Amino acid sequence: MFDRAKERKDKAGMATALYATAITYNVQDRWKEEEDCFRECISLLWEVSGYDNILTQAYAFLCSSLRAQAQYDEILKLVPEYRKAIARFEKATGREQPEAWGNLYVALMNTYIDTKDYDKAGEYLTKLDGIVNNNISKYELARARALIFQSRGNYSKALAAIDSAAVEVPESDFDLNATRKIKMEILARMGRIDDAFRLFDEIIATNDSLKNVEVNARFDELRTRYEVEKHIAEKERNFHYFLFALGICLVLTLLLAGVFYYNRVIAIKNRKLYERIKEQDRLADELAELERARRSEVSAETSGSEPDETVETVGADAPGSEQKNLVMRLQEYLLSHDNLLDAEVNRDDIISALGTNKNTLTDAVKAVTGKSPMEYMRILKVEEARKQMDAHPELTIEAVAFSCGFNIPSTFYRMFRKQYGISPAEYRKMAKTQEK
Repeated sequence: MFDRAKERKDKAGMATALYATAITYNVQDRWKEEEDCFRECISLLWEVSGYDNILTQAYAFLCSSLRAQAQYDEILKLVPEYRKAIARFEKATGREQPEAWGNLYVALMNTYIDTKDYDKAGEYLTKLDGIVNNNISKYELARARALIFQSRGNYSKALAAIDSAAVEVPESDFDLNATRKIKMEILARMGRIDDAFRLFDEIIATNDSLKNVEVNARFDELRTRYEVEKHIAEKERNFHYFLFALGICLVLTLLLAGVFYYNRVIAIKNRKLYERIKEQDRLADELAELERARRSEVSAETSGSEPDETVETVGADAPGSEQKNLVMRLQEYLLSHDNLLDAEVNRDDIISALGTNKNTLTDAVKAVTGKSPMEYMRILKVEEARKQMDAHPELTIEAVAFSCGFNIPSTFYRMFRKQYGISPAEYRKMAKTQEK
């Protein structure tokens, strides 16, 4: 109720919920909790109109709670604002409110009785005569009158008053014992010792039964508190489990989204790399075709006529033409008779087969490719291995690596990625995708 009223910013609803909660604490004798609820309830009710009756009742219950905690000074501090609340109640209704004043006077009368100030208690007892009609207040009056008469030594009137209070008392062993104790003290002071002892025996017998009831009540209260706290703890635990599970789901969702996004980015990158590789293959094939056509044309011209000095001069004087020719011969040598795939082939064999020397070969390869002869050979090996992967999809990548002269597959993987920016496995995967 309180939470719903708070969401609506309904102060009257909040105060009503607090009032009901405080009454529950009152029944359980949980005085401090009752006090806190009534104080908050009163604070809210001062800010709204139309609830003056509940406001004055809340003050009456708050005084009762403070009295149970023996906080008599706090009760006296409340009196001025308690009076203002009753005055506001009377102004709103347009008539006097004797019961509200009666509750205030009862609180003050009992406060002064508890603090042994019987003269002031008598003043409020006089104010209460004739304005209170409910049975509980009649009991309060009779009890107070008995105590005041006793304090003044008028035991016969005190005895009559306490007997009147016993008639008005609610059917409660606890309240009956309270009046019996007062009566026992009066009888003792009157010298009626036997009657006092008989009453004492009744008090003892009643106390025994009260203790059993009280113990059972406390067990019931403890059981109730345990169940309530257990229920609250379970709700909190389930809520925490829910938050934890929700957090795990969010983390997994983010991870899955991240993996999906990463895989998509990698797939796009691999597809572009694959397409670029294939475009390079296409351009290389076109250049090779043009080179073959040029050679055929040159060969036809030279076989049918005298050598053209101009052509010879251009061919001879073209920058790096001899180096390009040497590199082309090196490529033809390596790609013929599986020389490139022969792990035993060495530089001396190559130099001897090309009819050149080490420095000339190194300078030519460096000028044309920017690589050393060994680096250039490794590039050709990786390229040949890639072509083998295209031509023989049934072979594993490791089998292709071994067939192309790579004794260590990890070396092939590293060089392939360095040369093409993609791993052999990713390249083969893209090739299968493109086939589909």
